[in-house]
Amino acid sequence: MDEHHLQSKKLENNLGSTCNDQKYEARVGQTQFGLSFNRYFASSSLKSSKKLRTRKCITSLCWSPDGKVIALGIEDGSILLHDVENGRLLKSIKSHDAAVVCMNWEEDVLATMPSDDDHILTYEDRTVRFFPPAPRIPRMPGLVSGDTDLMDDSEDAIHDLSGAPCQRFNILCSGDKNGFICFSIFGIFPVGKINIQQLHLCTKFSRKETTYQLLNASINKVSLSKNLCQLVVLSFGELVEFGKSSCCDDLSVGLHCVLLDTSIFQSRKNELHQVAQQASSIEDLIEVVRTSISVMSKQWSDAMNLFHEKFGSLSALIVDHGLDSSPQDEFLSLLFGARTSPALHQFLVSSLGEAGLKRVSRAVDNAGKELRVVLNEHLQPAVEIAGFRIGELRGLSRWRARFQSMGLEEKLIDNVTEKAGMLLIQIERFSRVLAIVLYQNFFNWVLKCIKILLSEPTDQVQPTNSELVVLFIKFLLDNDPIKELFEVNHRIDVDILKEAFLMPFTTISAKILCRDLLPVYSISTSPVSQLPPTSISYYKVIMFFFLKFRSNTSDRKTYYVIYLSFFNYCKIFYFLFF
Repeated sequence: MDEHHLQSKKLENNLGSTCNDQKYEARVGQTQFGLSFNRYFASSSLKSSKKLRTRKCITSLCWSPDGKVIALGIEDGSILLHDVENGRLLKSIKSHDAAVVCMNWEEDVLATMPSDDDHILTYEDRTVRFFPPAPRIPRMPGLVSGDTDLMDDSEDAIHDLSGAPCQRFNILCSGDKNGFICFSIFGIFPVGKINIQQLHLCTKFSRKETTYQLLNASINKVSLSKNLCQLVVLSFGELVEFGKSSCCDDLSVGLHCVLLDTSIFQSRKNELHQVAQQASSIEDLIEVVRTSISVMSKQWSDAMNLFHEKFGSLSALIVDHGLDSSPQDEFLSLLFGARTSPALHQFLVSSLGEAGLKRVSRAVDNAGKELRVVLNEHLQPAVEIAGFRIGELRGLSRWRARFQSMGLEEKLIDNVTEKAGMLLIQIERFSRVLAIVLYQNFFNWVLKCIKILLSEPTDQVQPTNSELVVLFIKFLLDNDPIKELFEVNHRIDVDILKEAFLMPFTTISAKILCRDLLPVYSISTSPVSQLPPTSISYYKVIMFFFLKFRSNTSDRKTYYVIYLSFFNYCKIFYFLFF
């Protein structure tokens, strides 16, 4: 079977100093687990080709408005955003619980047609004034790029999706086979989700206005208008009067065209742009925090497992020799000049040895260095920048006239601000504890003791502080304060935005309503009932005419909205909504 050609897009790109007309083409392979990108010149000659493999079946795809990113719908409900130039994974979003069967990505075209009456709210991201670029997600030690599901150097590209000054406001719509439609700003910040089976569908049949609902519905196609105010949905399902379980009408089961009012995206685009820009950045930073803690915890856990493996044998030797003491007692007796017990002598000379001690020392020392690097370059900067951005959101939430109506509650943001402050305190405490851990001083003292027992010179051993050795034996030999801090940080709810943005998510979703409904065909009567539509598009014709009232001349615009649904046997349906 040949490859199934899903979609292509024509772009204008600058290559060096020359502007070339190019065409990008994406094809899904026979097994639908791979994707190939082909780039052509205007002469249709192939310039480059790249292939991308996915772990799960690709069920849909669409291009970003600027053609730089391709969104892949996956059978498990995930949406993957890939860079078209190199195929790199930029973002993975789990918006659906079923296969994503259709997507549409549109940007606001009204931003390119300003008028004298437009009052565009400008917003400056002040974070770049006070902070360096946001830290990247740290890599897991011992792994190379591609070994994990972590994004690979994609933060800059994600910032371009939402934070570029010239970036226009855009919405990614996606539908699944269970009837859910999700909306994401810039493709990365989920802002709404509706279930078409629960919508009140108001329309007039036989001159009688009735409220219907679609049962057992699945989404086939979605198409968002260029001004983001209307969404056309083609859905299979059973159309029944609201509150009833079945309908005997011939038009009840089949394909239905639903027109949804999404004007909230246009009327509140400035506010949504600001919130999405800050919140998506905070979510990326929280992911840096979460991954940093996981990486640090694994590194330290591996080192401590080796430490306890080597030093834990001393307790067994004490029991075997019938001594009534503890490892702490044995080490303190040795430190204060008492005679070395047989158990401790056997442990230092035979069980541990100089080679084993150096191995443990290197592991702990390397883990400590890696922890400091991750802490200073990833974890702490991420928490500080996230705290600043949350403060910016807190300021926006106090602008009640603009942001309260879209669900940005000041109390919820205050709660998030408090949690961010607690997280920053924990990170500061972790930094202080990491700076005073005294493993190397203890290891140097143990190495000196081993050399003395073996009658070897100790002049090459670094000097030690006896008081610090005492502190380590008493408080750190059996206790791991760094591990305890990791456990505390894991208990902190790093998903601090979940509660704050549940209300805006619900508020925006509730404002997406049905404007009209038109049954296209029923399964029982239509000869095309087994042929689902292959595409749907939204097109708006703008016609100008002039009206003269006395001496004044005013421009008026009349809009005709045409909906087209294409079928495999090339029949075309036109739907007009007024």
